[in-house]
Amino acid sequence: MHEKFPAVVLRLLRPVVIDIPDLEQRIRISVAAQRFEAGVAEPPALIVNSQPLDCAFKHPFGVQTLGVSARLKLLRDEQNWRLHRLLCSLDNADVSLRPSRLLTRENLRVMRRRWRGALAQVAHRLAIRRA
Repeated sequence: MHEKFPAVVLRLLRPVVIDIPDLEQRIRISVAAQRFEAGVAEPPALIVNSQPLDCAFKHPFGVQTLGVSARLKLLRDEQNWRLHRLLCSLDNADVSLRPSRLLTRENLRVMRRRWRGALAQVAHRLAIRRA
């Protein structure tokens, strides 16, 4: 992700603490700092078993798969997790937000293909908040 996104964007991502019940472990992941810590004591934001978490780490589509398969439980810090999912989706779509690559043919092609869907998602979110 550090190759595709500027540091200012990655700094928006706060660390995520994940409880892994089947391994009896709690970890903290910081994308911005490129750090992984095991054995942390702070309360988790997510609960995920090791197999789906392994898939999330191994594949560019892994974080999206967690949400689609409902194999995680979000306990808190929803906005931070939403930002993680968004950047992982952009990464999976091979979209770069680096200024030198932002207006490349590849980025523009992906954005053009997804424009309608993105607008529909924004409209849906706004409708939910109004209700």
